[in-house]
Amino acid sequence: MSSQSIWGGYSMALIIIILGVLGLIIDTLFLLAFVVLVGYYLYRIEKRVSDLEGRAPGGQPRQN
Repeated sequence: MSSQSIWGGYSMALIIIILGVLGLIIDTLFLLAFVVLVGYYLYRIEKRVSDLEGRAPGGQPRQN
């Protein structure tokens, strides 16, 4: 015979629900952090490429 837990009789279901919701939140946070990092690196690469395109062959900025 099993004994009652401190939360009543629904401890296993409660733990599963809490871990499921926590898993969804953590997955979403990792996905958001990944998208932000990829966006940042793409921005840096675009900035670097535009700086390279804006220079003349001698290394001086072009006069437009």
